[in-house]
Parts: sequence; C-alpha cells; structure tokens
Amino acid sequence: MCQDRITQILDEILSCVTARFDECGTRRFCREGVVAGSVAWDDCCDCGEHDGQLWVRLADWSTDPDFPTVTPDGCSMPTLLSVGVGALRCVPTLDESGRAPTAKAEAAAAALIHSDAQLIFDGVMCCVEEKFWRGWLPLGADGGCGGGEHLFQVPFGPCRCGNTTGST
Repeated sequence: MCQDRITQILDEILSCVTARFDECGTRRFCREGVVAGSVAWDDCCDCGEHDGQLWVRLADWSTDPDFPTVTPDGCSMPTLLSVGVGALRCVPTLDESGRAPTAKAEAAAAALIHSDAQLIFDGVMCCVEEKFWRGWLPLGADGGCGGGEHLFQVPFGPCRCGNTTGST
C-alpha cells in the first residue's frame, strides 16, 4: 500500500503553525485542519473560547522548472506543491441599524488578522526546511469573515518507479 505523502506534508505544516500560535499564546480557532480545494467560510466568528478557522490545503501541484518532468526511464522527477495556509476571523460589519463599524473595531480586527498572517508565516518559515514563500493574499471581508492565505512552494520528490507495494 502506498503512503499518502502529500497529506503527511500538509499535516506537518499544520502542526508547525498551530505550535507557533501556542508558543505565542494567541487565540486559537474554532476549526483547524487540512482541507481539500477551496475553503468553506464557516465558523469565522465565536464558537465559545475561540473564533475563526485555520487551514492548510494543496493549492496547486506543478513541475519544478529546474528539472525535466520525466527521465529517460519514464520515472517522474521532482515537482512542487503549492500549499495554502490561511485563516479567517470575525470582522465587524454593519449593525442591525445599518451603521458602519467603528474605526476602533475595524483596527482591532485588522490587528488580529495581521497577527495571524505573521504567526502562520513564522510557523512555516521556522519549521519547514525546504520552502519558497509566494506571498499573502488578503480575503474578505465577506459575510462577517476576513483574513487571508499565504502560499508556499514545497519540493515534492518523485515516487520510486516500479515500487507499488512499498512506501511511495
């Protein structure tokens, strides 16, 4: 049986990031996990002691431009995983009377999102040996949720050609 090496990498990245949040004593999230594809914007507000959500996802898988995609014997060469690591938090919206949030409330939400961005960045950069940071993409505010996602590229080695029973 072949091992799921991609999920193993994503789980390790999630562990690095959550450890960084714990080290800094920063408010954790309602939901933390590896997700598939696009992120559902659920649980961005209060769920008890926590709020928001933190995710790690495979955003893209592509060839490494430094290597040919296939060797003469037909085996694949190294590729790159683009990994999205992001967070959403509750952000202030219009109140029931249609009044805009205060500048102080908006600044507090922005500070929390910026802190999340920094801790995610630090968690990946300080823990994952081989990576290339692609940038931070702000998300929202939409439906009372706002945050963003970092994109990192991580090398992903080739499988062992002809080995269908071992760990690949």
